[in-house]
Amino acid sequence: MSYCFTFLSCGERHNQSLLSKLERNPILKNKNIIVTSNEPDKFKDYGKTFEISEEFMLSGVGPRTKRHWFNFNLKREAIENAADLGYNKIFYVDSDVEMSEWRE
Repeated sequence: MSYCFTFLSCGERHNQSLLSKLERNPILKNKNIIVTSNEPDKFKDYGKTFEISEEFMLSGVGPRTKRHWFNFNLKREAIENAADLGYNKIFYVDSDVEMSEWRE
């Protein structure tokens, strides 16, 4: 199977940053895009989406909070989602990274 770009996006700021990137970056047009996010419906027009598994979120970080926090292991989930779709060439890109050049 061909390659794909997989993104992880969690939280309002990063979700908006990724949406903006997908809308304006010509490198990503007509590419196989996979997004793993806490708001996957926001990205359904750009490719295949997955919701972040709660098991990958850290909870109760800090002595007085019950809030769920981003965990760097989530990157593994984004890559695993792409692999589960059959891709064997997976380019993981953080949601706040801007790509300026791409050659297949």
